[in-house]
Parts: sequence; structure tokens; C-alpha cells
Amino acid sequence: MEDLIHIHKTFEKIVLIDTKINNREFDGCIFKNCDFSNSDFSNNTFMDCEFVNCNLSMTQLVKTSLKTVQFTNCKLLGIQFHTCDDFLFNVHFQECTLDYSSFANKKMPKLTLFPVL
Repeated sequence: MEDLIHIHKTFEKIVLIDTKINNREFDGCIFKNCDFSNSDFSNNTFMDCEFVNCNLSMTQLVKTSLKTVQFTNCKLLGIQFHTCDDFLFNVHFQECTLDYSSFANKKMPKLTLFPVL
């Protein structure tokens, strides 16, 4: 993840706890079984990306762009989504844990949320 731009890459079993990953672009990337808890992902861009079975609890997303991002079976505790960039903000959640996360004043007309069964 040292490169500044990642296009159509798959990241599996990456563990970066309490780490800063800033000013990077991820386009069409897939993250599987990764742990990014308590990390700082501020000022990044995620476009057409997918997170599967990942832990992003307490990850900072200040001024981060989430443009059509799918979260499946992810742990997203305490994420402050309201600090994300508003431009083209589009997220989808399927079977995710979103306890203590905030979407305050965030416009989300295309939000899809599938509950845990």
C-alpha cells in the first residue's frame, strides 16, 4: 500500500492497526479480511471499492472520498462518516456492524443497508 495510486488491486489479510494511510487513491480495489482498526485513512479516495470481512472500527475518514463503496460483513464501530467528503458520497452496507457510527447531516439518497439476519 506504499504506492499513491492503486487500480484494480486486491488486498487480503492486511493488518494495519493504528497506522496512517493518507493521500492515496484506490480505484476498483477489493479489501478482504483486513484489519485497519484505529487507523487514519484521512484524505484518501476510494472509488468503486469493496470491503469484505474487514475491521475498520474507529478508523478516521476525515475528508476521505467514498464514491460507490460496498461494505460486506464488516465491523465499522465508531466511524464518523459525517467527516467524509460529501462529493459523490455513496456507500452500501450488507450485514455490517455500525454501532456508534455517525452519519450526522450526511445526504445519502442512494444508501442501501441490509441488516444482519
